[in-house]
Amino acid sequence: LQEAVVTMISSVEPRVREYELSQIHHALDPNFAPENSFKNAKKKINGHLYCSKDAKMLRDTFERFICDFLGPHVREILPCDRLVFQASPCLRLSPPSDKRIGHPHCDSMYYHQRGQINFWVPLTRCYGSNTLWAESEPGKEDYRPLEVDYGQVVRFYGNRCTHFTLPNATPDTRVSFDMRVVPGPCFDPNPPESRGRDGKPLFTIGGYYGEAKLDEGSGTWSVTPGSVTHSH
Repeated sequence: LQEAVVTMISSVEPRVREYELSQIHHALDPNFAPENSFKNAKKKINGHLYCSKDAKMLRDTFERFICDFLGPHVREILPCDRLVFQASPCLRLSPPSDKRIGHPHCDSMYYHQRGQINFWVPLTRCYGSNTLWAESEPGKEDYRPLEVDYGQVVRFYGNRCTHFTLPNATPDTRVSFDMRVVPGPCFDPNPPESRGRDGKPLFTIGGYYGEAKLDEGSGTWSVTPGSVTHSH
């Protein structure tokens, strides 16, 4: 995933390959300063993530991650042969800054169904104020930083557990992926908490969600992707 991200971002700004991934704020903005934002660069990158031909390798790598890791991992927790997943993963760039990105929240605030769990994938070292903070159980308020490195994956119940970022006072940009996943037996195609004003579900398979299924004979997972979308 890390190489796929670097390839995609370097199609936007070739100088990215001259820097460590954690220092890409300097490649994207030669005049970068923590008090300044580089939202425009992030928007350009996210546009490539979802829509560009340059991002095909990244999307293909993400689908392999679903089949090779997430499917088997979830099956170990809850025996199932089906996985519903966020079709367009979120690429997060958190540069050194005197402002936090977003605000404390849990995903149920955005009408996501309660059977959903979160997988958070660091592509750089995540530590201190550049990482995500979360409580261990809903309402416990024992917030701790998710201090992990590339090659590790964090699973947490972001639907009910409050999580947030702090102003990044480190010298490093945190680059990470995250996605929402619902084990097949837990998936509700029309949950009451996830309906629009017209009564229809806000998040559907083939739209917000893709679907992965296990072939019991071969033991392999295959993916039916959802829509390429900016909706998180």
